[in-house]
Amino acid sequence: MTNTFLRGLDIDNRWVGYQGLFGGFVVGLLVDVATSASTYRLVSLSANFISSVAHGDLEVTVEHLHVGRSTQVTRLAVRQNDRVCIHASAEFVRESIEGESRREPWVQSHPVIAPPAKSINQGRVDLPFDDLFDVRRIDSPRIHEPTSNWVRLRPAIEAPPGLRSPEALLAVFLDLPTPGLFGEPRPPAFIPTIDYTLHFPPRFRWEVSDWIHIVHSTAWATHNDCADDVKAWDASGNLVALGRQTRGVRWADS
Repeated sequence: MTNTFLRGLDIDNRWVGYQGLFGGFVVGLLVDVATSASTYRLVSLSANFISSVAHGDLEVTVEHLHVGRSTQVTRLAVRQNDRVCIHASAEFVRESIEGESRREPWVQSHPVIAPPAKSINQGRVDLPFDDLFDVRRIDSPRIHEPTSNWVRLRPAIEAPPGLRSPEALLAVFLDLPTPGLFGEPRPPAFIPTIDYTLHFPPRFRWEVSDWIHIVHSTAWATHNDCADDVKAWDASGNLVALGRQTRGVRWADS
């Protein structure tokens, strides 16, 4: 059975991106809907963008494809003007099964590095959602080496508008680093998301006001598409999310 979980949202104007709503925010909405529709722990979500999502009325539908003893698979869709803009699937695992012995989770860690006092230029035009975040960069966008970014909500922002869960905020954070192609001598006009996949390890406790250290790298780049990988670490150096995006590349003269 397919259920409609969200409809007619009053979305904050600051979530507008290059064309329509910022992709990280829309995926964050999907994460919130997915987690509210399950009692299991979300371990991954993958979204395929058919088109951009305009700032306006939308709905998110949910269909549980499988609910088993240890896993759950849920299909989601973002619809606007009677057409699907995004298809997504979410995978969940059950935290524990009664009577089953459990081992302590192990999660990759990273040396703790304090954010810089100042940030270099982000390498792209400013967008409305930039007002929500404090982003510190020590590297210019580039495709040949990883870049480091530190992100948090601005102190005056108590919660991300329209989002509820830490995982949803991470979906936004992992989409904030500037793609490496913007650092090339001839940068593209913009780089829209084609697909966006997130993986979440067992949750560590962190506050939405904490710094998150994001390491961003370009896996490949062609004239028409590129792929970016991101890892996010909390203030204690614990891995909190993995992400990968395939993006289209759009040029000013095409």
